[in-house]
Amino acid sequence: MTPLITGIAHVELSVSDLERTVEWYCRLLGARDVYRNRSEERPDRSALEVWQARLDELGIEHDAIDDQGFAVALNLRDPDGIALEFYFLQRRAV
Repeated sequence: MTPLITGIAHVELSVSDLERTVEWYCRLLGARDVYRNRSEERPDRSALEVWQARLDELGIEHDAIDDQGFAVALNLRDPDGIALEFYFLQRRAV
């Protein structure tokens, strides 16, 4: 019997085998697969700049875009002070 989980609404993971991992987590957690982002587009800094402009347009405070080397992020807080982060992982140099 799967224990009751009441606090997870969304999980996002970077995995090597999507089908295997979805099946494993669904079996483990008694969850169901409801959405997959199948886009082949890779986000980049310009995508965060579009979000930054949208936040500015709405008058929503946010931090500056932060390039951390391995990831680039745009951080903000919702009206309850909950931290939100829009980010993308940078490709490794080959």
